[in-house]
Amino acid sequence: MPTHRVVVVVVVVAVVAGLCLGLVGSAGAEPVRFLDARGDTFTVDPATGQFALSSPKLPATIAGVSRVVQVGQRFTLVQSASSYTMYASVDMSHQVVTLSVLRTKDRRLVLSVQNATTLLPVAPTATPTPAPDAWRVAGNGALAAGTTRQFAVDVFRNLGQPARGTFTYRDPARRLVLSARRIDALTIENGVARVAGVYTQEGVGDGEFTLQFRPLADGSTFMSLALAGGYRVDAPVTAGRVRISARKAPEPSPTPTRTATRMPQYTPTNTPTPLPTTTPLPTLTPTPPLPTVPPQ
Repeated sequence: MPTHRVVVVVVVVAVVAGLCLGLVGSAGAEPVRFLDARGDTFTVDPATGQFALSSPKLPATIAGVSRVVQVGQRFTLVQSASSYTMYASVDMSHQVVTLSVLRTKDRRLVLSVQNATTLLPVAPTATPTPAPDAWRVAGNGALAAGTTRQFAVDVFRNLGQPARGTFTYRDPARRLVLSARRIDALTIENGVARVAGVYTQEGVGDGEFTLQFRPLADGSTFMSLALAGGYRVDAPVTAGRVRISARKAPEPSPTPTRTATRMPQYTPTNTPTPLPTTTPLPTLTPTPPLPTVPPQ
């Protein structure tokens, strides 16, 4: 076979082998999906060169095919679909894509994706607000439309403990003077404080009462009081102030714990290590003189 034919055959075989290896390498590559937190998804397939972008902001998917799509390479894609044009910069070696979509007629930005990766970004979990561990309602004042009706209250409750405190009320017009003999409950919900218990009135006896304080928009407080005997009053608080509070338990701070460091242990050797011995130098033996040959 002539030499030039052998060269041609070798070149053809090398080209075919390279193409086969390229096809095998691209066939082994799987489609790569890039995601962001808004639901935008960009997919690129190195085996076929196909790519597609889907987004909740777009009415349809923008898709196409390009020869520049390769594994481990950087490339730029431009694709138009319907009324939109996509510009994408893909870095396959670092698995990152940045793209933007413009409205074709006025070049207005419709969508932008910055440094999307193959992993969906996880939003940090908000730290839950600690629940209250103590409640209190305290104050005094008079009720509107009758400044002679006066009250004083200081009731509190700690988590896991019963409510305690004091409450007094007087209405001279009704010859009513009472005080709380026992506080049974205190709840604060949406800023409204509710107190329940048993009152005592000199000369009349005991009975149950319910008391409520509701903050108003102007900063004042509206008070409602109901007694077991049928007495009831609902009026804004004047000439005084009522404070409603719920204390939140502080979050425990972690205490750093020192980890003990294990020092290396040395095991003594029972047999002592012999010291190197000095080898005496060899003694030189004098060489006898050579015999003298008489001249011929």
